[in-house]
Amino acid sequence: MSRSFLWVFVLLFAALSICGCEKNPTGPEKQEEAELRKDFDRFYHAWAFRQIAVRNYAEALKLFANENARKKFAEMNENLWPSTGPALGWAFFFDGAVLCPAGGPDKSGPVAFYHCFADVFLVLNFGTGADGRTVVTDAYVLAGDFVRNNGKTPFKAERHWTGQELFAPYAVGFSAAETIKAFEKLFPQGRDFDAGFDKIVSEKAREANQISAGKQLMETLADLTGLLSPDKATDTCTSARKKLVEINDRVMAGEMKRILKEAGKTPSKHRKVLKNMEIKGWRNYKLSAYVESGDSGLVMLQSSANPDTYLSLLMKKQGNDMRLSRMDFLSFDKFYEQGDSLAREVK
Repeated sequence: MSRSFLWVFVLLFAALSICGCEKNPTGPEKQEEAELRKDFDRFYHAWAFRQIAVRNYAEALKLFANENARKKFAEMNENLWPSTGPALGWAFFFDGAVLCPAGGPDKSGPVAFYHCFADVFLVLNFGTGADGRTVVTDAYVLAGDFVRNNGKTPFKAERHWTGQELFAPYAVGFSAAETIKAFEKLFPQGRDFDAGFDKIVSEKAREANQISAGKQLMETLADLTGLLSPDKATDTCTSARKKLVEINDRVMAGEMKRILKEAGKTPSKHRKVLKNMEIKGWRNYKLSAYVESGDSGLVMLQSSANPDTYLSLLMKKQGNDMRLSRMDFLSFDKFYEQGDSLAREVK
């Protein structure tokens, strides 16, 4: 998606290129550079916040947020993480969140973090602190269905992609594209986000959004429990976890071709990408979702370094063994840009 967190890197290189080639741009060039810097600044600060928050959200708030934003996080924590510590919860959220603009014309405008698997938005507003630094000044949470429902109530406290009769890796991709586009429509570029939010989200709806988002985040984490805690796993999940360990060991040993040979239903274009994946790239993929159906287990892994990309591993029981049936290498950006063509791949 042109407005995903990948835009951070596009803007970075564009800004560096402009600075290197034209020290004193004038006219259209000067205006273009100014626009690039506006977006780059807010994404730069959002990405910096995210990098710290993945490890320690409290430290990120200390470094990048003012007192009002810290109070907002304290209030949100009660509804978002009722049974999981905020530190663990926010680490999971930021590790898998993609970024997109949330309206506002200024370089210190808001940025939305969207966790596609949990179907939850966190919007951080940026402004200038007392010491002149750019800081987080406010924070807002929105459940995906509230956004898709054009900011109207009632809305469902459920992850949209889990209710689709579609192969799960594609369901989450299509759902993310639909939801981000709905968010962009609800909070368009060039309009003041704060005014729009206050007009659309009442105090009652704000609390409902937080409660709904908390439920969805808890469900997303709960789905992974069996993979992380053997004593809470079903037989299929136990087999899937063992297979996942085996796959990881094989990748670390440089045996991706052998893995793909087993995964005979892997789409050809995904096979080409996976065949060339480096070990250091594989190491960035973290557990994001687990879906179980009968004797099949599907694990989805998302890149911490590039949350736009994710992998799915479909495993099926064969006798006493779990076999890898299919691997998919997917991108939320491509679902946003090429949804129609990707629909033809779904089987």
